[in-house]
Amino acid sequence: MRTNQPWGVLIQALSLCLFALPVFGAQRAVPSNLELLREVLSQAAEEAIERCPPGSLLSPVSLLAEDENEANWLVENVFTEELTKRGLGVLGGQQLKEEQVPLPKTELFYKILELHISYPRHRRHRLLGTVSRLAQVKIAVQLASGGKVIWLDDIDASIEDEFPRKSLGWVEDDSYSFTKAELKERDWNRLLEPTIVSAVVGGLVYLFYSSRQ
Repeated sequence: MRTNQPWGVLIQALSLCLFALPVFGAQRAVPSNLELLREVLSQAAEEAIERCPPGSLLSPVSLLAEDENEANWLVENVFTEELTKRGLGVLGGQQLKEEQVPLPKTELFYKILELHISYPRHRRHRLLGTVSRLAQVKIAVQLASGGKVIWLDDIDASIEDEFPRKSLGWVEDDSYSFTKAELKERDWNRLLEPTIVSAVVGGLVYLFYSSRQ
């Protein structure tokens, strides 16, 4: 019997690993809110670049934020990636502060008008359920050259998906407030209150007429 104990422990350990791996893999398969916002920003950046007048984007392009925003770094990162794909040199905010950088031929200004995550709907069944997730972005873009505005427009994009409720704690990032949203729980007390009141009133009416008969 003693010789079988190590095998029993090993089998139990392997069983636990096999049970945990699908759960871990399923959780990791869900994109985080930050990843989803990056994806929707990529759509907006691609559309903005395509809307620019032909031949107006000349390398190097300087990327400049028009105001302070917690998510400016993400917008700059995504626009830099999209512009680089098209063979354009890009100068970011930090690079423009340094000396001996090439004179930008094109200036691309951006301002975040809207960038957030929301949970429009959710379904719950005991400890399980799903959450509907909506990533939205709206950016004001302005293209200039030699101090003259060439083109400007507002670009918006959105992506909606659904993920398991158990992944809610994983998809949000404590480092960035724009990756968080409020999940509104249904107030069952408010739903039950009219039913309870109606039942009580009905019971009192029944007792009143029963007592008079």
